[in-house]
Amino acid sequence: MLPLAVRFNSRDETCRSIYREFSPDLENRVVQLLKAGQMDKSLSELSVRREMLPRMADEAEGQWTAQFNPVPATADDLLEVYQNAF
Repeated sequence: MLPLAVRFNSRDETCRSIYREFSPDLENRVVQLLKAGQMDKSLSELSVRREMLPRMADEAEGQWTAQFNPVPATADDLLEVYQNAF
């Protein structure tokens, strides 16, 4: 999920600037690290079913962690992230 969270938050110029301090292309760097660690890269690899995504997005919107994300995220935004992660 981390590469997709980076992509989502990169919509904000301040976040993009901070991410560039870590790596000129942080999203791809994280993907490389996931590959090196042989970690699952998709929700489908983790046995998540596509029909679960809307509920996951609704629940994620209500979690405390969503309240301090640098870019406000609605359930629809989170559903898009989850669909990209599938």
